[in-house]
Amino acid sequence: MRPPSAVDGIAVKSMVNAWAAAPEGQKEIIFQAAIGVRQIEIGLASMLGLVSGATVTIYGVAQLSGTRFPKWLGLLGLAARKTY
Repeated sequence: MRPPSAVDGIAVKSMVNAWAAAPEGQKEIIFQAAIGVRQIEIGLASMLGLVSGATVTIYGVAQLSGTRFPKWLGLLGLAARKTY
């Protein structure tokens, strides 16, 4: 699963640029802030995975309980949730 692009591509890059431009005495503080940004990225990616898995599960159950689509399609949706 791909992490949210705004945190991965924009926020982390700006933290790296700030760290590279910082004087030696402030590098540790900026490094700790960058770790905080990475933790936010990990949390957002986790929430994205949970929501995506729940969505696939709900669609799989809905297809299994209905008669419009074949049952194997609902089973495929329930099997696909294991990938999230």
